[in-house]
Amino acid sequence: LETVLKRSGMHDTHPKKTPMSTDTVISKKDRPDVVDEKIRTEFQRIVGSIIFAVVMTRADLANACSQLGRVMSNPTAADVQHAKRVLRYIAGTLDHGIMYTNEAWKPPGAIDSISPITPMGFSDSDWAGNTDDRTSTTGSIVFLAGGPVSWKSKQQRIQALSSAEAEYIAIGETAKDVMWVTKVS
Repeated sequence: LETVLKRSGMHDTHPKKTPMSTDTVISKKDRPDVVDEKIRTEFQRIVGSIIFAVVMTRADLANACSQLGRVMSNPTAADVQHAKRVLRYIAGTLDHGIMYTNEAWKPPGAIDSISPITPMGFSDSDWAGNTDDRTSTTGSIVFLAGGPVSWKSKQQRIQALSSAEAEYIAIGETAKDVMWVTKVS
């Protein structure tokens, strides 16, 4: 990630506390008719580097990466600025990492500690958050031994008719991941 920041000329940038602003809306609407190759190349280079980080160790970047990925084929200058904001967040979190423990651990908000070999899943969704087709986004993370082992942020395939339905879909996705982690661990 340090290399990505240097390559983007952002190694001395002012860090941000979050990868994206809460008022950021990335939509497939209002795309230019002609693709600006310079903008697309820069955007794809930045987002591709972020994708690598998400896949390897940075669950905290999954949602931002998922949103940016929706416009990979025809980004605008504003999309490049959104991607650079993620880089500014990365600049302030280079020391973040994953730590696993072989001891009982207490998930955030839990009353009791759990065994390091017991998977614990968390999920959330936004209801109709995608302004293009009003689908929701599922956020899911599974912990084992006190650290994340599986995570995703992905657009739901159907339009949920309520926030409860969107949450149930997210819970179902997380339950599948917990079952997978249970089988392979």
